[in-house]
Amino acid sequence: MSRLRDCTVRLVNLFRRERLEHELDAELLAYLQLDIEENIRRGMAPREARRAALARMGGVDAVKEECRDVQRFRVADDLWRDLRHGIRRYSRRPILAVVAILVLAFGIGATVGILALVDSLLLRPFPAAESSRMFVMFTSDYSSGRPGFNSYPDFLDIRESTGEVFEHVTAASRMPAGIRIGEETRVMSAEIVEPNYFDTIGLGFVHGRGFEAVDDGAVAVVSNALWRSEFGGDPSALGREIVINGSPVTIVGVAPAELTSALGILRVDVWLPMAFEQLLRPDDGRQESRSRRGAAIVGRLRDGVSIDDARAVVDIVARCLHQSYPEEWTSLSGQPRDLTIREADQARLPPMASGPVVGALAVLTGLVGILLLVVCANISGLLLADGSVRRREMAMRQALGATRLRLIRQVVVESLGLGLVGGALGIAVASVAMRFVTLLLPDLPIPVRLDLEFSSRLVVAALLVSSGVGLAVGLLPALYATRPGSEVGRFLQTRFRNVLTAMQATAAVFLLIVAGVFGRGIVSAYAVPLGYDSDELVLVSVDLEAAGYTENRGRAYLRQAMEQVPLAEVSLVPFLSLRARSRWGVAVDGYQPRAGEDMEVNANIVSPGYIRLMGVPFVRGRDLEPGERNAVLVNQAFAQRFWSGQDAVGRRLGRPALPSFIGQGDYENSTDPQWSTVVGVVEDGHFVSLQENAIPVVFWSTEDMYTPQVTFHIRGVTADAARRAISQLDPGVPVGTVATMADTVGTALLPARVAAVVSGLVGGAGLVLACIGLLGTLSYVVARRAPEIGLRVALGARPLQVIRLVAGGTSVKLVTAGVIVGGGLASGVAPVLQSRFAGGEGVDLVTLVGVVVCLTLVAFVGVGVPAARALRIHPAEVLRVEE
Repeated sequence: MSRLRDCTVRLVNLFRRERLEHELDAELLAYLQLDIEENIRRGMAPREARRAALARMGGVDAVKEECRDVQRFRVADDLWRDLRHGIRRYSRRPILAVVAILVLAFGIGATVGILALVDSLLLRPFPAAESSRMFVMFTSDYSSGRPGFNSYPDFLDIRESTGEVFEHVTAASRMPAGIRIGEETRVMSAEIVEPNYFDTIGLGFVHGRGFEAVDDGAVAVVSNALWRSEFGGDPSALGREIVINGSPVTIVGVAPAELTSALGILRVDVWLPMAFEQLLRPDDGRQESRSRRGAAIVGRLRDGVSIDDARAVVDIVARCLHQSYPEEWTSLSGQPRDLTIREADQARLPPMASGPVVGALAVLTGLVGILLLVVCANISGLLLADGSVRRREMAMRQALGATRLRLIRQVVVESLGLGLVGGALGIAVASVAMRFVTLLLPDLPIPVRLDLEFSSRLVVAALLVSSGVGLAVGLLPALYATRPGSEVGRFLQTRFRNVLTAMQATAAVFLLIVAGVFGRGIVSAYAVPLGYDSDELVLVSVDLEAAGYTENRGRAYLRQAMEQVPLAEVSLVPFLSLRARSRWGVAVDGYQPRAGEDMEVNANIVSPGYIRLMGVPFVRGRDLEPGERNAVLVNQAFAQRFWSGQDAVGRRLGRPALPSFIGQGDYENSTDPQWSTVVGVVEDGHFVSLQENAIPVVFWSTEDMYTPQVTFHIRGVTADAARRAISQLDPGVPVGTVATMADTVGTALLPARVAAVVSGLVGGAGLVLACIGLLGTLSYVVARRAPEIGLRVALGARPLQVIRLVAGGTSVKLVTAGVIVGGGLASGVAPVLQSRFAGGEGVDLVTLVGVVVCLTLVAFVGVGVPAARALRIHPAEVLRVEE
């Protein structure tokens, strides 16, 4: 206890330093005065008595140091003094301090921003009470075998069969909803959940309650954000009525702010009970179909049950489902489908998005990590050059008795202070950047909720990064500066300095080539012919289901749109607009599928005249005609796959029966398909992405198939005019998105554009840092060799010889090494990255030449400034100075 008390007192004393100093001075003065008075009583003269008292005390300053050692932590006190010394020293070198802090702020800020993104997407715990007991469950896809969503009947069987390991099991599915609050109807994100959903999550409500089994579907729980934005955070919002998809519902609860979608990081504006789906679509039948898989299964493990125990039970359930429903539970490859269970904390992303998102985060983290290494090398090189100036200071301090370890600690603490200051500024920069990114989220085509905020562990990570960088950049200069007279130290210092500079050049070349590859990929993507005319084309999407339309009313609405908006044609799935990838199973008359052949193809439902409006050329046949039933169009790739070398016109396709439902689930061939005749074959185009090869596409007619999710394509008008024209048809129909085809293509290229912008910024920063590093290195060369340069000038050396002396042996070799090593690394890595994010054919000659030119300009600047300084050296001044 005494040791704990002693440590506590010492810790408290660190924060009352001034008071202790006053008390110590008063105590020592009182003790000294008593000793002087005692000496005077013994017969000494006052001066002699004072001298004897001071001699017996041993020196006031020495006694003070001993007392301070007892009262405070000596190490903390020394570190504080070292830090103050570093502040005073860098205040006399403001240019070095500002450059170092800004460079550190940029590198650490970029690192912190990426850490915040990774934390938000992958590391945040699932928003639930005791999230470690939460799980999510996925069913493998019919075609690919990847984990995907589940059907509602399967959920019911799973819930019934797993009660021994799961305390709660619930289901949730997402849908867009037209929500009218007041006079305005807007498309928002809704989640349809089981009545026990909120009990499973275990979070309390801000106000109100969740759902109950007796609810008839006409109730809703609103999100915290919607409650604050639309109702001003008023508790009286409970009991108010809003209209969702044409049906009035009553608000019964307000969700907590941290609650998000069960389907990952998607934003949810309102939660609706599963009974609402039956209320909205009483004859739909999707809750009875095992082929429609749009539900996420979420649950809570019983106390004491491990995830391995749950997996064993789930595997048994999957085998039982396959035995009971072999047709629905057998994949395309003939194998039984799987049930995958994951901890909810490790499943923040929807299963279909986890791979691309994790890959993109890995690329961004790698690029920023390389930039941080460049920052460390850059600052370390600057401090290493600055260390040459400190050799005399360190030699003098060692002569006065300072140990080498004490001097190393001094330099490292100074660099640690730089790292912490640069880290604080970097955190501020990252905070502003994250707020800017958050403001851009509402413009994305999907409702994403991305909480980019500084959690406690993110602050700790930022402090660790800042401290680690500060220590890393100061250790090498500290080791060199404390050996000022060692020739071996000078030799190693030169070699280390050159290695650091060459590493910066290599990293700059690598980053620039990656940025150039992404940039060239974007340019190439925009130059790719789409296969249709995208000029002056506006896309307006509406959701008739969100307005409460039945199929009959929806078809009447579409006919009215064709009459009143003569330039509009309809694509019921925005497929050509590069926003969706709808795949349906088809039956081809006379074609016998091979064993394991996937008969799902990309499909779209279009109105007659749509192909003509889009400007897609016909290879054979004709367009769809108004009122024509059982007619269909295909593209060349489709015709080549199923009728190679034969005329596709007149062939028959079996279309699936999809009552008012498109977008989610597995579409398998119907045992009794409805047949349509191919009346035309169109040219191939880029229908899904700009990097794809020709894929089979079928265009069903709106005369035969209907879905309430509609995208109008209008040519020759502005976006505002298109919105007004569609809104005037029925103000109660919410307009979702309005965009030009150019904007839509830009959205399709969003991952590539983000990769190009980020890699361009990182590459540009690496180039600037390489310039700073080369400039600092050569400036150090000029400072160190000033006497030699002055002597050569005095002996008649010409300017070109002086420039060759400064730069010839260092910069040319470093730049050459950087180009070779960085170019080799980038040539191997960049094509892999480009194939995932930007398309294209790898590193080309234009990119390589551009990078070499950029780095040459950097080398020219880095050499030119120190060389100009060397030419201004006056021989008479430097020859009088000893090195």
